[in-house]
Amino acid sequence: MTALYILLALAALVAAVLLAPVGLRLRYDREGLAAWAILGPVRLGLGKKKPPKKKPPKPAKEKAPKGKAPKPPKGNHSAKPGGESGDAPPPESGGTLAGLKVYLPTAKAMLGAVRRRLTVRRLTLLVNLAGDDPCDLAVNYGRTWAALGSGLALLEGAFRIRQRRVEVACDFAGEETRIYGELVIVACPARLLAVAIRYGWQLLKIYWNQKKGGADA
Repeated sequence: MTALYILLALAALVAAVLLAPVGLRLRYDREGLAAWAILGPVRLGLGKKKPPKKKPPKPAKEKAPKGKAPKPPKGNHSAKPGGESGDAPPPESGGTLAGLKVYLPTAKAMLGAVRRRLTVRRLTLLVNLAGDDPCDLAVNYGRTWAALGSGLALLEGAFRIRQRRVEVACDFAGEETRIYGELVIVACPARLLAVAIRYGWQLLKIYWNQKKGGADA
């Protein structure tokens, strides 16, 4: 019975991991860009710098007597494999375009399937236009809304957006335009795994067929 309980616990843990939402939260404000990784109910900050620790002063080192450094032994040094020598590979080493094109339809379908499984939980964009000339502000106001309308149409056609807030305001006393943005996008790991298995198998078959054709040739 103990082994059965362990298996059930592992199965429940795997199911929880596969069904818990994962994603990314981005925010832009006066402090700059901030990012968090979403792992179920957990939020992990990305790229946060810790304050530098003060190091104790190092004791002064005694100066070594002056002298000439020994010369390295002469010899032929061959370049390291894998392009580590810094030289660019010759153009003749590239593959043909036809060999790459066979992957593109499946890769495009895979990206489309991944996109359809992403959900935008929250999209916030607040633009505060600054300027002391009412005419210029009116022109910028119209241009801003036109640009935002085009961008939002593309986003809504590509993703499912649950909550959206987009506003444009005018500040006659402001010195420069301010922007506040926030994007929270999530996905279900189980659905992404299904996409990876389906299209990954198709890409693998194309790869095998290419290798088989090259071997037969």
